[in-house]
Amino acid sequence: MLKIAEMEYSGANSIFLRLLLDKKYALPYRVLDALVFHFLGFRTEKRQLPVLWHQCLLTLAQRYKADLATDQKEALLELLRLQPHPQLSPEIRRELQSAVPRDVEDVPVTME
Repeated sequence: MLKIAEMEYSGANSIFLRLLLDKKYALPYRVLDALVFHFLGFRTEKRQLPVLWHQCLLTLAQRYKADLATDQKEALLELLRLQPHPQLSPEIRRELQSAVPRDVEDVPVTME
């Protein structure tokens, strides 16, 4: 996945990444960081991105939203504003906003 994320974009990349993400492998943070960086590389893209790209981003958000850091989550939400898709962007946004980032500690609630 790391090597695919570092390659120049093509539709086949999105298909393979989506397939591998769907397998729900336990990924090292290095791979997740590379995947997020892969998507963030499209911030300045002028052309409209294909549905395959948005579906791959949705799969990443669904499967690994709890493994993303706060700044990665915010950057992906900003990316959705820059590269929207009418049907998929709201779903991706909902997935990202519902997640507790990996760098946020769970604080136990004490009842007194």
